Amino acid sequence: IYKPDGTVHDRGVATIRDLSLSGAKLSDVKLPLGTLPAGPFVVGIRPVLKNVDEVELSGQVVRLHLSEGVTYGVSFGKVEGASLKRLSKLIGN
Repeated sequence: IYKPDGTVHDRGVATIRDLSLSGAKLSDVKLPLGTLPAGPFVVGIRPVLKNVDEVELSGQVVRLHLSEGVTYGVSFGKVEGASLKRLSKLIGN
C-alpha cells in the first residue's frame, strides 16, 4: 500500500483470485497494520510465481468487501511495455 508521495504505508500478502489486463480480485488480504490510509493510496501487486520475471502492478481499490475476510477489487492504471508483456504471460494471453 503506497501513499501518493510513493512512501510505503504497509506491506502484506493476499491471494490473487482473478487477474486480467484491467485488474485483479485479491482475497485473504493480510496487512500487519490492519488499516488503509484515510486519504488516497495505490496498491502494488507483485505476483509470486515460478518462471515469471518480477513485476509490480499498480492500481486503485475499486471494491472492498469485509464479509468472510478482506477482499479488494483492484483496477490497474495503464499497463504497458515490459509490465504488459509480463502480465500477459501471467494470464496466458
